[in-house]
Amino acid sequence: DERHPSATGRGVDGSFISAWDIARVAAHTLTSTEASNTDLLLTGPEPLSDDDVAQRLSVALGVPITHKPLSFDGLVAHHMTLGLTETQAQTLAIIDLVIADGAEDRITEQVEKLTKLAPISFDRFARDNIAAWSRPEKKQPESLRFSPGQNRLLDQVSKNSPEEC
Repeated sequence: DERHPSATGRGVDGSFISAWDIARVAAHTLTSTEASNTDLLLTGPEPLSDDDVAQRLSVALGVPITHKPLSFDGLVAHHMTLGLTETQAQTLAIIDLVIADGAEDRITEQVEKLTKLAPISFDRFARDNIAAWSRPEKKQPESLRFSPGQNRLLDQVSKNSPEEC
């Protein structure tokens, strides 16, 4: 039994968007002859709770995965067991608290409107990336660790208020 920990609570929906969808929108925006002159709010195609994510990963991977609700402090401790600093772990855990307050409870059509392609579903994302989650040992896969650049970015973000980012 694998665990999917979060501090979002139960029944809170968010939209999971593929990096490929973000990249397609970026490519379109950077090569378009017309500027959008607006903020783009990109989302995946459907709202999913952490329980939904665990269930869908269970199907894709063929192993039982459960959502493990944690407190803020519990999630910080979990992140630190994966090698993050306390500041990085707190920064990521704060995101869960924001999601728990409903900040990600929405779906937009901007990916499809701009790229003329439907956003990638979580099920497809899970199938396409099964190798990233499949592991013969019980240790964190290298592909899920933060790079030095990502660590620097997390440190920088954690030092600034959301208004400064």
